[in-house]
Amino acid sequence: MYTSKFVAPEIIFEKGSLGQVGFCCKRLGASRVFLVADQKVIKCGWIKKSKGE
Repeated sequence: MYTSKFVAPEIIFEKGSLGQVGFCCKRLGASRVFLVADQKVIKCGWIKKSKGE
């Protein structure tokens, strides 16, 4: 059986930190990101704010 483990290397929080999500993912070497959200998170616009370039 194959077991994998994910350890969050850092937690960033502060006003405006959603805009850093894309940058942080790229810096960590991610090429694809799996984001889980509910309808309230989508409706308030946090997904669009978190895209980053």
